[in-house]
Amino acid sequence: MLAEPHEEFIVGIDFCYCEVDYKGFEIVSCKNLGALIYGLEIDEEIATRNMPKHWEETFSIRELKGSFKIHSSDPSDVDAMRGLFGESVGEVSYFEAVWQKFREYWQDYCETDVNILDAKVILEHADEYIFDTTCIEKFITIEAVELFSKHEGGLALGLTEMSDAVAESLSKHQGDLLELRGLTELSDAAAESLSKHQGDLFLDGLTELSDAAAESLSKHQGVLFLDGLTELSDAAAESLSKHQEPLWLRGLTELSDAAAEALSAKFGKICDKDPSEWVAGLRS
Repeated sequence: MLAEPHEEFIVGIDFCYCEVDYKGFEIVSCKNLGALIYGLEIDEEIATRNMPKHWEETFSIRELKGSFKIHSSDPSDVDAMRGLFGESVGEVSYFEAVWQKFREYWQDYCETDVNILDAKVILEHADEYIFDTTCIEKFITIEAVELFSKHEGGLALGLTEMSDAVAESLSKHQGDLLELRGLTELSDAAAESLSKHQGDLFLDGLTELSDAAAESLSKHQGVLFLDGLTELSDAAAESLSKHQEPLWLRGLTELSDAAAEALSAKFGKICDKDPSEWVAGLRS
């Protein structure tokens, strides 16, 4: 399932329609936040809320886009607001209006495939809404992964495990970087898939790397970060020495002479130090 860093958010609305102001704050669950964001994309009319007397008009629900903003995701702020005002304060009737429209429109979809829905709303509103994708620790459907792989910008995920199928899908990501710092293990098949990613690749959580995985990653075209490795076999070092882009291996504490000699061939590629000094330091 998609994991969230916080269970609840304080979301504010600031909207004016026909000289009527709607300003307030609501405590919103993570799931309802997704429903709120996606509901704003529905191409339907919505009725005005709490207008004077019997005055009622309709307008496109999309006119509300930009009116909702996340005020805080800090649990202490949520608790403070709930203690002072309850679940909401101010004029928040449009929250329920959007949710109702969402429920009517999606009925079964929201409940049966919420993972895909969450992936879609997070990515489509990455610049407009605060949502940290590093909170995502596990995917339950390959369809959700495929939505992320289509994201054109850099992508940082907090995955703690990765199937070969997920790796294959993410290898198609077209952004300039892919951060997978939470991974501590990587299968040979997954390494082969990720080596095809056309951008900087962060795998700092890995503490071990098989010879086959190292050979695959040596073909990666982009900066490769493997700072979590503390040692490399001679074969793995030989393979990584052929990597054509900058390589980060700042966590290494032990190398054989053969491995050190192989890596020293990447002069100017091992960051932070002259490779000859870096190798000498490991030997001493």
